[in-house]
Amino acid sequence: MSLILRTNKVKKTILFSSLNLFLVMILFSCTNDDLEIKNSSSVINQLKKELKLDDFSQKNFAKNIVVNWETITTLEKEQLTIYEVQISEKNQTTIESNIFQAPLKYGLIAIKKGELMHSYLIEAYSSVNHSLYTNKIDDLAQFTGTLSVYELSGKLIGQLVVFNGKSTNTSKNNKLTLLDETINSFYISKNTTSKVPSCNMTQFVQIINVHETRHYVPTIIVGTYTNWGYTYSTYTTTITGTYMSVPYPCGTDADFHHVPYRVTTYEDVYVDPCAQIKNVMNYNPNDANSLKASLNWLKSKVNASVNNKECGIEVKKMMNPDESYRYEFAQVLSEDEFSVSLSTGSSYVGASHSHPTNGEAMFSFQDVRFLLSLYDGASSTRKGEVFNSVVCKDKAGNINTYILKIDNIDALRAQIDAVWNDPNYVIFQEEEARIKAIHKDQAKLYAKSNGQLEKSFLEQFAAFGISIYKADATLSGFNKLVLNNSTVTSISCN
Repeated sequence: MSLILRTNKVKKTILFSSLNLFLVMILFSCTNDDLEIKNSSSVINQLKKELKLDDFSQKNFAKNIVVNWETITTLEKEQLTIYEVQISEKNQTTIESNIFQAPLKYGLIAIKKGELMHSYLIEAYSSVNHSLYTNKIDDLAQFTGTLSVYELSGKLIGQLVVFNGKSTNTSKNNKLTLLDETINSFYISKNTTSKVPSCNMTQFVQIINVHETRHYVPTIIVGTYTNWGYTYSTYTTTITGTYMSVPYPCGTDADFHHVPYRVTTYEDVYVDPCAQIKNVMNYNPNDANSLKASLNWLKSKVNASVNNKECGIEVKKMMNPDESYRYEFAQVLSEDEFSVSLSTGSSYVGASHSHPTNGEAMFSFQDVRFLLSLYDGASSTRKGEVFNSVVCKDKAGNINTYILKIDNIDALRAQIDAVWNDPNYVIFQEEEARIKAIHKDQAKLYAKSNGQLEKSFLEQFAAFGISIYKADATLSGFNKLVLNNSTVTSISCN
């Protein structure tokens, strides 16, 4: 009887001891998890402070790269703590090269050694016939390629060439030593004679960057809801050069490969013409150097007892020393009744002009054509703002102010070319004679409208990829004019 009791007592002791050990293990595990989360959060906060995507020279970095902070992982290796964060792109950057695969890959690596942490942003070029960069520093056995390594401040440190997981610091930059050694700490030599040894070369690489800007404008606005529709794309090509190290199997003709490559980047721009009009209209509204003052000057010309000369306004967007922008407005007089000479160029974003008493109280074909000239002359950063305006008095004595904006540059260009090269007009070799012929036919269409010039304009230029906006009498608000079942409808910009 006593033996049985003693046995039960031992079982209970073992049970309680096991339970206590289990609870200690759970508590220890939870403590470690909490500590790891706390450490990761601290690292993320530090990396966020250090990362300056806007300072990278590559145009696509700040606008296209997405750092997925929630993916941070921690790896311990030989007294090192390695943190890795995955980076994705809004639009995949691709290259065209016969030595690298099309997709570029990115990653963020932080290596803590003692109390110091070294951080890097990786841009990975993956060689053909090998695996893509995996965003995992301990999983590069199948990777061969070039790692362009940046400081988080945006400065290029140099490059590492990786051949089947083995890294070489071709840049000979001491700032890359820790990353180079860390990658190699995971390298396992295959020790097989069938493997071709690795070589690398450093060449001056010509990089052709084609940047596509895709433009969207509001197509439907109901209350606070806006539906954006794609309209057109613009392309900017820049050619730069850099020295780049490239891995290849020794004994091959890889050093004769054509190294220059092309990068394609993308950017989506949502353009609200109403917002752009309000922006320029609200610039120094009570100052003489303003669009409002300039338009009022044109209104005074139109309303004069004798209005037999066109006048104009040139609008420039200039950069200040602190890299902010200002608008400049210049008045232009003319000795001609039906024309005024206005400038185009990289800094010009707009123009306005008056129509004489004997002219039409609406835009002419040449006015629309000049809108295209403004666009073509403007710098790439200013093209989206381009506008052309007219101030005129209709038969009822109303002074109207209209503004044209571009919605689809491809459509505008195609339609302008179609009219300009129409067989009925190409017979006129001189530009002025051809414009007069086009305007003569346009005047007939306006005459048939019975004074509904806005409706006639919308019908004539429906396919030109442009939109027209009408100001109120005080120039404090604008309405977009559209055709709705053959009736002109106003959509408020306010």
